[in-house]
Amino acid sequence: RLVAIEDTLDGVGVHALRAEFGSPLYVVSEATLRRKYRAFVEAFRTRYPDTVAAYSYKTNYVSGICALLHQAGAWAEVVSGFELDLARSLGVPGHQIVYNGPYKPYEHLRTAAKLGALINADSLEELGDLEEIAREFKCPLEIGIRVNMRVNDPPWNKFGFNLESGEAQEVCRKVAASSGLRLIGLHLHAGTYLSRAETYGRAVAALVNLALLLESRHK
Repeated sequence: RLVAIEDTLDGVGVHALRAEFGSPLYVVSEATLRRKYRAFVEAFRTRYPDTVAAYSYKTNYVSGICALLHQAGAWAEVVSGFELDLARSLGVPGHQIVYNGPYKPYEHLRTAAKLGALINADSLEELGDLEEIAREFKCPLEIGIRVNMRVNDPPWNKFGFNLESGEAQEVCRKVAASSGLRLIGLHLHAGTYLSRAETYGRAVAALVNLALLLESRHK
């Protein structure tokens, strides 16, 4: 079955693009990307005005794509030293960088902390590294922790601290008792290829309940 193909993309001829760059060719519409980003953010901000969106560099770290989304107001969400350096090269302020991921070498953590990025810790080893960095800097670090929970089947519980077992609460207690760390956020990755919004709803509700519990215990 033949599929109709647009003759132009944002006013640029498809045949001219193919002639200049060859085929296959991936083309991104700036106007469409900006429009989709605005719609995504506003869907949240009409309900939660303080919402901030951080673009996942690992989704597509072509610098032009990242720069365009930063121009539209997105922060940077990075998971490696390479992506952290890319965000810096694009002029993203440190306080607008979120550093996630299960593998964060000490020097990358130190760089992110020096920049003032929000680091979401995935393991006890990372928490130990962050406490060491805080001692070196002689000031507390504001961090988040990654929580995993059974919100889908199979559960995505490979990284972070488990909610149902009480591990997440215990780690939060340790952070609250630390002189070098300040817990300011909770992070969750529910899984991939999720098609039901209800999964995210359950996850967010569980994180909110955890946050309320932590606030009542560690004021």
